[in-house]
Amino acid sequence: MKIIAPIIFIWLFIWTYSSLYAQDPVIIPRASWWANSLYNSINSEYWKNILSEREASYAKYEWKQPTAAQLAAREKTKKVNAYLNENFSDQFDIQERVAMSPNTWTDLAWDLEYADIIDGIVIHHTDTEYPNSLDGMKNIHKFHSLSRQWWDIGYNYIIWYDGQIYEWREGGDYVVAAHSKYNNIWTVWIAIMGNYSHKWIDEKQYQALDSLVKYLTKKYGIDLSKKRYYHSDCAYEACKIFPIETYLDESLVWHRDTWHTSCPWDELYEQIQKIRTDNIEFTKWFTPVIRWESQSKNTDVEFQTPQIQKIIWILKKYSDEQIIAINTIIDQRLMTEQNENMRKTLQMIKTAGIIRLK
Repeated sequence: MKIIAPIIFIWLFIWTYSSLYAQDPVIIPRASWWANSLYNSINSEYWKNILSEREASYAKYEWKQPTAAQLAAREKTKKVNAYLNENFSDQFDIQERVAMSPNTWTDLAWDLEYADIIDGIVIHHTDTEYPNSLDGMKNIHKFHSLSRQWWDIGYNYIIWYDGQIYEWREGGDYVVAAHSKYNNIWTVWIAIMGNYSHKWIDEKQYQALDSLVKYLTKKYGIDLSKKRYYHSDCAYEACKIFPIETYLDESLVWHRDTWHTSCPWDELYEQIQKIRTDNIEFTKWFTPVIRWESQSKNTDVEFQTPQIQKIIWILKKYSDEQIIAINTIIDQRLMTEQNENMRKTLQMIKTAGIIRLK
């Protein structure tokens, strides 16, 4: 026992520390690329003009009777909403709505919406090529916010040509983006700068994407070995049967998997398929991290992060006596350890051991 317990502890510590810190990417916050807050503000001239044009458009047609096509579209929407609410209500749960920007304290054109869980990752490319990544970010910000009137960028993260990762959409963790209609609430989106319809992303972007996928699966507790239900408007013959399609697909998918589009084409599709298969073992046994738990400051709550869940699973192989011996070693290390990341790792293993003993 005196020999086995330290060996188990050393193995657990190395595994936990490397999974926690070795692969976390540097994510540059939204504030660092000077997003134009006027694109988001309901009080800006941009949105005053947009709303004025909308009102004029509504006034022009409000006295007319709806056409047969408009009535059919309304009926279709009712039918789809009833189907989704009855069968997949957990995927459409908005936990919180915020009307004011947490960064600029201005009233937003649209409320920030926050999901309860994030259970999937979707990858996209910007399609358009730009002279440099910063210009591309700013152009897409304006196009999505004002031309498409989404009030902000549709994607959560962007990977530059040089592999740098930027936080793109306002709101932070668990914020609902705008990218795939019926699949927005429970997914997080990554965009890759450039057009990859007929070429592969380069090594820097590939490594950044792989690192970001690892980080997001760990943050949200996404198990890449499990499939999820996706929904899209029907296409072609399917419309004769029902106005929406529901299908099972992977937890890490691509834009074309969630909608009727060719984006991305085969070259990129095959390349990022490898990222999913390479990370399946890393994410096994992860379960979704609920937003209110991830933000809890109550240290008495035995919140089981994906890492703790995985350590608990490992500790099931060992006896209570061995786990007690490991926690004794941890207590001794905590008395002298000064490195904050080391201390967090030790405390995480100890917490998992305590939960396993109960």
